Order: sequence, then structure tokens, then C-alpha cells
Amino acid sequence: MAGTPAIVRGASWGFSLLLVGELVTLQLLGLGNGLVLYVVAAAAYALAGNRAVQPPVVSVRAAARDGALAAALAYGLTIPLRFIVHSASTSVLATGVALAFALVVGALAGSIVGRARLDEQARR
Repeated sequence: MAGTPAIVRGASWGFSLLLVGELVTLQLLGLGNGLVLYVVAAAAYALAGNRAVQPPVVSVRAAARDGALAAALAYGLTIPLRFIVHSASTSVLATGVALAFALVVGALAGSIVGRARLDEQARR
């Protein structure tokens, strides 16, 4: 288990990708409510989950937990910005669904990376 520094680092990477990806998608490309935003979000949460799992890995379950936590923190950092941009019109349901999506994608990415790192550790 990597611990808090790796989780924070993963959340920072995920937040950065969310921020830049959504700004580029919305402002420069003009693609409002399309599939591109979901792909950007999934990539950001997967990156956060990936970066949160650092060696030595104790178990796949711990790696999935760290990945989910990093992805949830990455999304949590965007919530104040969403309220500013959407002037508090963001629904609780939409926020909950997006948080659940972040948790699932982050946990999946963390478990995949954790499994690979455990296999690598076993070969040494």
C-alpha cells in the first residue's frame, strides 16, 4: 500500500486531467453534453487510480481502495468549480452518479495496476 502521498498524487493527476480535458472539450471543441466528456472523465479517474498504486503493493483490495479514493478525491476537487460554472444548478443525483462512476473506474484501475505490481513483486 502506497499511502496518503500516492493517493494525493493520483488525485492531483486526475483533477488536472479532468480540468484540462473538460475545458478543452467544452470551450475549444464546443462538444457540450456528449460522449467525449464521459471518456475524458473515465480517463482522468483511471489515471488517478493508476497513480495512486505505488510499490510495494500489499493486496489487490488495498490497491483498489487507493485507486477509488484517489479518483473520488479528483472528482471532489472539481465540485466547487462545477457550482461556480453552473451557478449551483448541479443536482445531488448527478453528483452522486458521477462520484459512483469515479469510485468504480478508480477501483478498477487500481486493482488492475495492483495485480500487475503484485505479479511483478512475486517474480523478484
